[in-house]
Amino acid sequence: MDSVNRDGGQSLAVAVLLVAVAALALAGLRGAQERIIDRTRDELAGEGAVEAAGAVVADSLAAGAALVVVRDERVLARARAAAVEIAAANGRGRPEGLRLVVVPGGAEVSLTLAGHGHRAAIVGVEVACCPR
Repeated sequence: MDSVNRDGGQSLAVAVLLVAVAALALAGLRGAQERIIDRTRDELAGEGAVEAAGAVVADSLAAGAALVVVRDERVLARARAAAVEIAAANGRGRPEGLRLVVVPGGAEVSLTLAGHGHRAAIVGVEVACCPR
């Protein structure tokens, strides 16, 4: 029975090793969780920013001709300001590369936030864009 109860401290060493491995695993999981949450926040902020810019463009399209809207620097500036405002409200950087493109059946707004592209389609607006 004495040999069963006496391990010379080996079980303590094993227990310490297991606790250390568990601590490392938890630290790694926490880091991964933070990266996932940060990426999700970037995605949501980017979607919000491009939707805000799209709303500005949609309002302008409803009021004027598509080619005029797409080429109007004031519309682009308002769309950019709306995107920047939403990104800032979500604690993110400035959106880059805002583009407005007329496509069949509407228009498309795109931008980049935190290195990821985002697009919003504006459909249901009568767009007479291109001479045939």
